[in-house]
Amino acid sequence: MNEKLVFIINPISGIRSKDMLESNIQSICERNQKDYEIFYTQYAKHLPLLVEELVKKGYKKIIVAGGDGTINEAGSVLIHQDVALGIIPQGSGNGLARHLKISLDPKKAIEQIVESNKTITIDVGKVNEYYFFSNAGLGFDADVIKHYETIPDRGLKTYFRASFKSLAHFKRFEISLNNEKKKFKTFLVNVANGSQYGYGYTVAPVASLQDGVLDLVAGTMKSKFGLLCFGAELLFKIKKTTKLGLRKAIKDITIHASEKVPLQTDGELKGNVDQAHFEVVPNSLKIII
Repeated sequence: MNEKLVFIINPISGIRSKDMLESNIQSICERNQKDYEIFYTQYAKHLPLLVEELVKKGYKKIIVAGGDGTINEAGSVLIHQDVALGIIPQGSGNGLARHLKISLDPKKAIEQIVESNKTITIDVGKVNEYYFFSNAGLGFDADVIKHYETIPDRGLKTYFRASFKSLAHFKRFEISLNNEKKKFKTFLVNVANGSQYGYGYTVAPVASLQDGVLDLVAGTMKSKFGLLCFGAELLFKIKKTTKLGLRKAIKDITIHASEKVPLQTDGELKGNVDQAHFEVVPNSLKIII
């Protein structure tokens, strides 16, 4: 067993400067007399390979700096491992960090992790072959991410630009649950493990990372105006007036769509699907808090 703290930095993740990150890690670890080592990812998809290598070497605390997609890549390797994941939020949304009340200030987040002796074990969601920690979505929210990825800038303004691009063309699609005969039309289906989309958006405010269930939300509003109102209600945290159509706690469900629609997990596009099997993986990931 190796007690050294391992830090992994994704140099291209998110919108924050990385200039001070390494010096903050060094000064905080030295002040707390912690042995540490820093690694940088070198290329796309290097992170999961690096995490696998560190697990094999016996490291017990792997701390990752990055956004939700980066945290997902690292955490997916640590499912059912006796290794704790630390999160230094460096992304634009930071949904999991917000839910866990990890400071969005990188220096404070490093202090919190280095000085903490506490870990929790959280549930993880899975859709088809992909794990997710905050949420996964079918339809409109995934289409927004598709447009977001084509815009070089990052941040909330870019999400607004991508949202209006999706709003211009995206149409409702028909779904059924577990092959039931009843069908209904929707703009989006979101399955939440945590409460946060990112940026403070809360689509499932009572969602818990430790309750053994996922929270399914389907928006059956009939117009794009209704969809726009729903987005505004989420963003500004005002009383919900938009009818969502369906909310339910689930452990396992298959959603069948009438056509292929985009799928996202923790803000990363996973292509188009016409069937999505969601399930909860209880008590499966250790997190430093």
